[in-house]
Amino acid sequence: MQLGAFKETDQTGGIRSRLQRRHSKYKSERTRVVNDLRKHLYKETSLGNVGKMETLLEYAKERLGTDFAHEMYNDARLVFKLFGRSKKNPIHVAAYLGNVQALQLLFDAGFRVDSYDKVSRVRFTTGDLFWTFAQIFVSKPFTSEDEMAASIFRTTLVTPLHCAVSTGQIQAVQWLIEHGVNVNLKSKASYWSDRMLPLFVADNPDIVTLLLEAGANHLEVPDPGHMNTLT
Repeated sequence: MQLGAFKETDQTGGIRSRLQRRHSKYKSERTRVVNDLRKHLYKETSLGNVGKMETLLEYAKERLGTDFAHEMYNDARLVFKLFGRSKKNPIHVAAYLGNVQALQLLFDAGFRVDSYDKVSRVRFTTGDLFWTFAQIFVSKPFTSEDEMAASIFRTTLVTPLHCAVSTGQIQAVQWLIEHGVNVNLKSKASYWSDRMLPLFVADNPDIVTLLLEAGANHLEVPDPGHMNTLT
């Protein structure tokens, strides 16, 4: 220790900050642009600022090329069938909010209507970890649906159609169908029972009608022979 040093940086000469600066120098300009665009485009879509979205999309095409959406927003994936990380895909946010104008803008920019993303954030607790392994020997007691949905071990990846259907956005659902969305794409989840068609998360009868007319399979069983056994 150095005499009179009150902070860690005083004792070490700021080694940590120098390493962080060195690491940041190796980050490419393209990576910085991608990270900034992802953050700001997600924010402006959440706020419904279509004008700012348009500006950001033009900037993205200029800096990253016309196929930037495929590079930045490839499908989210499940790791070890348990964990998932959000891509912050704005088309899911637009569908969730029912913003058809934003959907059209994103579609014209190359965003896919059948893409998968993890929409909600999750928490991680030691209790989740304990029960994941303990349930091999002991059945887990009943927990509420909301609690299970928030667990890191209950990850679900959905399409924009799932988002629009779950919030009752009729115009957004109709727009997605008109633009070629596959109404029979199931969500991807760590639990079989969560791998459902958009039809099975619909509460609005008009949306149910739209999905059925578009060819949704009402006889699909999400978890045959296990948790869900009725059609």
